[in-house]
Amino acid sequence: MVHRNALMHNVETSTTMTKMYSGKWARGIENQFIHDMRAHQVTLLPYPIQNDLTKALRQQAIEHKDESVTHLWAGQGLRITREMAVSQLMTTLEYETDLTFRRNLNTSE
Repeated sequence: MVHRNALMHNVETSTTMTKMYSGKWARGIENQFIHDMRAHQVTLLPYPIQNDLTKALRQQAIEHKDESVTHLWAGQGLRITREMAVSQLMTTLEYETDLTFRRNLNTSE
């Protein structure tokens, strides 16, 4: 629920590339943990060591719904995020895909 809330209330300019949680590059929503780690110029360890070091922190943050320290992975399309049930998502994807194909057929004639 914390991750969903963050996805719904942020935009792509809220994301950053970080190695802070795992030691591998990933795009996530910038939060206090990422900011503090960067500000203190913490030396990160490689994956999987960094991932193991932050595992308990991430688990506790999720359990306590603490958005300030949990990992909030997100791509660059946050602005187009829509909240809906999976069944509605599948129907919407089918409709939008069909619509796109129809438009492409009409423009190629």
